[in-house]
Amino acid sequence: MSIDYESLIGTFEQKKAAVAQLNLMDDIFFSEVMKDKAACEYLLEKILGRPFHVIENKTQYSIRNIAEHSVVLDLLVEDFEHKVYDIEVHTGVIDNLIKRIRYYQSAINWSILEKSKDYKKLTDTYIIYITQNDFLKKGRNKYEIVKRIIETDEPYEDGEHLLFLNTEVRDGTDLSEFLQYMKKSDADNGKFGSLSKAVKYHKANENGVRFMCKIMEELWADGRMAGIQEGEAKGRMEGLREGIAEGALKGRAEGIKEGKAEAIRKMLSKGMDIDEALALIELDRKTYEEFSGRVQ
Repeated sequence: MSIDYESLIGTFEQKKAAVAQLNLMDDIFFSEVMKDKAACEYLLEKILGRPFHVIENKTQYSIRNIAEHSVVLDLLVEDFEHKVYDIEVHTGVIDNLIKRIRYYQSAINWSILEKSKDYKKLTDTYIIYITQNDFLKKGRNKYEIVKRIIETDEPYEDGEHLLFLNTEVRDGTDLSEFLQYMKKSDADNGKFGSLSKAVKYHKANENGVRFMCKIMEELWADGRMAGIQEGEAKGRMEGLREGIAEGALKGRAEGIKEGKAEAIRKMLSKGMDIDEALALIELDRKTYEEFSGRVQ
């Protein structure tokens, strides 16, 4: 399907207004900004609280054919010690998040061993989830999960690390301020070094804005959004169009939800279990039931 993107989005100012709605908690915008190594290093330095050097960074990285269930990682990074970091961003409620992370961890380990075939070569891995809600509900904006030996209360080091961060809890710390920046991603906020520069490029520079709009077009038009992601892509495109026409964020948000509901409906028609479909598309059951009635 071919889209006349110029007629869909219109003038540069309209395109700029559309991209302004995106932020670093949106996986599409996050993935594009994180292609910049300097921005990627800045992000991890703020999260980990230590200097960080990126050897390789890949966005929307697919690990295929593990137990016939592929995963797509928002951002996969390798540092100078060859440690591996998976950074995921999510705005909605995520069903079975803990089990999802367990699966992602196994997928990453499997991918690493595909190269070495030697367990002692298995490097340290970090999974970092940045969510909109404080799903652990402990009133913190950062949680580091560690394994311990119960009988001795000593750490059990197996090289796996898990961190949860959220934008809901605001405690006045530097980290909290940084997470609020991720939530808003204001192009005029230059406080956050290389990350601010990359965000401004994609939101204010004419080439960056047009590139982001082109990405949105491609996600809807080409084969990368075939299958289960087709409905979500349609929602994003329709939502952006409505957001421009109405000058409001509500249209985009509802468009995304309708698109996700459509994708889930198609998956159910092919016999997929509803819980698995909801987890894959990242939509809670209540929202699906609300928006599925709008999908024809």
